[in-house]
Amino acid sequence: MKFLWRCALMLLVPATLFAQGTTGTILGIVTSEGKPLPGVSVTVVSPSLQGSRTTITGEGGGYTFASMPPGEYTATFELSGMQPLRKHISVSVATTSRGDVELKVASVSEAITVTAAAPTAESTQVSTNFKVDTINALPIGRSIDSVTLLSPGVTDAGPNNQITISGAHSFDSLFLVDGVVVNENLRGQPTPLYIEDAIQETTVLTGGISAEFGRFTGGVVSTITKSGGNEFSGSVRDHITNPKWTSKTDFPGQVDNLDQINNQYEGTA
Repeated sequence: MKFLWRCALMLLVPATLFAQGTTGTILGIVTSEGKPLPGVSVTVVSPSLQGSRTTITGEGGGYTFASMPPGEYTATFELSGMQPLRKHISVSVATTSRGDVELKVASVSEAITVTAAAPTAESTQVSTNFKVDTINALPIGRSIDSVTLLSPGVTDAGPNNQITISGAHSFDSLFLVDGVVVNENLRGQPTPLYIEDAIQETTVLTGGISAEFGRFTGGVVSTITKSGGNEFSGSVRDHITNPKWTSKTDFPGQVDNLDQINNQYEGTA
C-alpha cells in the first residue's frame, strides 16, 4: 500500500511542473470605495478556454484563477447591490496577469466594460512573450530557434551557432513544448518535434526564473501548441522547397543542384 502511495505522489509532481510551463495565472483584488469587497462572483471566459470558470472573492477581496490556458479573457464581476463590471485580461505562458477592479454601488441596472488591458508580468522574472500573429508578420522562420533569438539576452554565439541564454553554456537552458522537455542530448538545443503551424505562442524566460523549472542555469523557453476552446479553427500549410533555389559554393566541379519542387503539407484542427 505504501508503494502505491509513493507512485501516486511521483505522478503528481511532474504534472505540477508542466502546468508551470504551459499555463498562466489570473489574480486580482476587488474593492469598493478603496475597501476590499468579499463575496463577489468572478467568472472568466475565453475562446482558448472550454466552458467558463467561476470563483468568489475572499475576505480580503482577492481572487485567483490558476493553470489558465494562454489567451484573451473576459472577466465578469457581480455582486448584489453593485454594478456588474467586465474586464479584458490577457494571459501569457508562465506569467501572472492582474485583474484589479473597483465596483460601484448600483443606482441603475447597467453593465460597464473596461477596455484597457491588464498588466501581465506580476513577478520579478524577466520574460518575453511571442504570439503566433506577431511571428507570422515578421520576416523570420517560425521555429523555436528563430523565435527564441528575438528575445533580449539570447544569442547564437554558441558552438556551431547554437543558442545561449543569459551568458550560460548552450547546453544549460531548458526548452519545453507543452511542458515536455525537448532538449537534444548533445548540446541541449531544441529538437523540432512539432508542427510549426501548431505553435500558439512562446515565452522566453531569461532572468528571475522560478526554481521549480529546474535543470537550467541559462534560461527557459516554453512553447505551447494550439488547444481546444469554444471556437473551431484550423490551418493548412504547403512548405515548398527546391534544391535549385539554394546557392552553390565556388568550388570547381560542383554538380548543379537538382531542379525539383518538393511539397511538405501540414495541417492543424
